[in-house]
Parts: sequence; C-alpha cells; structure tokens
Amino acid sequence: MKFFYVAGATTNGGLTLTGTEGATLGIQLTASGTTGATASNSGLEVGSAGLTLLKGCADNELLKYTDAGGWACATDLSGGGLTDGEDLLMEIMET
Repeated sequence: MKFFYVAGATTNGGLTLTGTEGATLGIQLTASGTTGATASNSGLEVGSAGLTLLKGCADNELLKYTDAGGWACATDLSGGGLTDGEDLLMEIMET
C-alpha cells in the first residue's frame, strides 16, 4: 500500500481539514437549502454551505444527463409511474 503526504490543502469549496500532519481531509455536504444552479458538467454545485447535487430544478423537473450537455434540470418526458397500491400489485402479478 502506498501512502502520500499532503503538506497542506485549501479548505474552501466544501473541503474541510482537521489537524496538520496526518490530518483528515473531508467533504462538507449541505444539510439544507432548496435553490441553486440548474446545470453543470458534474451535476454538483459548491456553495458556502458545502457540496450538493444541483438544487435549481423546478417542480416536475428532475436531474438528467446527456452526453452533449452533462447534467441539467429537465421535464421527465420518458418516465412513468404507478398511481396507487393497486397498480403496484398488478405490476408485480404480471411479472
């Protein structure tokens, strides 16, 4: 097993550093908030509260990936779903 020594790290953009030599480098994840970016190559955004998935999607939109554009909010045109427990039971019985 190979170990690497990191002399220091910049602790902004959602990164936290605890200690000095032999320190622990962590990622701060957001715990609240509902607004933000609507597209990014990674599907992630970094704010003052930490790292999160994109949070800018409107109601009835979800995060989708395309090779051309990366991750972005989009209306769910191809999805489907079950409306109630009876539909779920019928789906199970048919498989």
